[in-house]
Amino acid sequence: MRMVRYALLAIVGCAGLAFAGPSAAREARTDKLAILAPLQQRNFDGLDRLFGAIQAKIETGAIADTVLRDALAAFENSNPELETSLTRWIHAAPRSAYAHLARGAHYFHIAWISRGEDVSEQVPVERLQEMDRVLALALPDFETAVAIAPRVSPSYGYLIDIANLIGNRDAAIQVLGAAVAANGWAITPHWNFLKGLEPRAGGSLKLIEQYVAVLLKHAETNSHLASLRGYYQYALGIVRWQKGECLEAIADFDRAYALGPAGIYLLARAECNYALGRIDEAIADIERVLRAEPQNDDGLSMLAATYHRQGDVQKALAYYTEALRFDTHNPSYLMKRHALLMSLNRIDEAGADLETALGLGRLDPHVRMARANFLVRYRHDATGAVNEAREAVALAQSDTRYLIQYARLLWSAKDCRAKDVLEEFHRQCTPETCALGSEYLTPEMVNGLSCGGKG
Repeated sequence: MRMVRYALLAIVGCAGLAFAGPSAAREARTDKLAILAPLQQRNFDGLDRLFGAIQAKIETGAIADTVLRDALAAFENSNPELETSLTRWIHAAPRSAYAHLARGAHYFHIAWISRGEDVSEQVPVERLQEMDRVLALALPDFETAVAIAPRVSPSYGYLIDIANLIGNRDAAIQVLGAAVAANGWAITPHWNFLKGLEPRAGGSLKLIEQYVAVLLKHAETNSHLASLRGYYQYALGIVRWQKGECLEAIADFDRAYALGPAGIYLLARAECNYALGRIDEAIADIERVLRAEPQNDDGLSMLAATYHRQGDVQKALAYYTEALRFDTHNPSYLMKRHALLMSLNRIDEAGADLETALGLGRLDPHVRMARANFLVRYRHDATGAVNEAREAVALAQSDTRYLIQYARLLWSAKDCRAKDVLEEFHRQCTPETCALGSEYLTPEMVNGLSCGGKG
């Protein structure tokens, strides 16, 4: 850790005058859908002019580089048609750094979706392999963008994100050094590097504190960097939140926001309020974010979930639908909207969301089991349901909740394999899941089978 600390402080400390720059002027965020429109119209020259104009303002110090990073977020969209359109842009303008950055951003987003939201030890190996496969597509685009336009900072930010995602801190440090050498006062590489220093990513609060302190020595000459002032308090809040100390975490997030406002601090605050059952406060936190970032699909999805907990199904449905405007095939959003549509008995629409979610969620055991239950209940397809459930069990590895559901589906198909699967469940289940199993299927139910089905 001492060697890592020395390397980081050396990189940032030697940046010197590279951090100097005029004060920032606030600028409205770019409309994601407005950016995607010329891509769909194959107006590639227009896209290059748009991003070139943003970079030109960044070079003068009139705006922070985060404006360009936010504009590129338009391509962090799971729409499967984007890959073809972005590849056309690259073919039309192979020396466009923005074209490569845009396609890389799309691939990076797909890689993150492929990994899923579970903690590392619960992620199926198949999902990690798919993430690695897609990251391998993103990496050359970001490297090409750096080679073409080394002062365009989001390229480095994405490369640092990839290094963080695969746990390669040495690579992250190397990219950070290149970013500082090219454009030391850019925020994006530092912000992304700080994410990799959080304790939940294997770093430490002490390292974050020291790193932020060095950055802030330059904040007087570059007000952009002041936005990083609150990151230590935010990281401290995350640690406390993970320990269940939500009230203390909220105080940390408040201090972080006061030091350097960022929407991520408010969303973390909302999560804590949600955990405490303070639903109105959570809604207020998220709405503050959405007033500044109305197309923040993470915020829209969180607001939908919060309204759902409050019992307002219609508002929840509306906000999930709004989130899907900006990330059209996100399986997490689709599955949550699917559940709401099911509760409203809008079966065909729910089924359509489930099929769409299967595209990027085919390696997600939750999606596969949901489809199994849907097939047996609403499509009367017992064989298809059993096949889907078997895939879910294979992906879920040691999660016995899927085993008991598989056994139940086998039983409903009059397949005697239900007995073997039920016995396997009872060999593996925890006290919590064993109790759940008795609600799904009992030995008495299985013993009543005539064992004629094949499944």
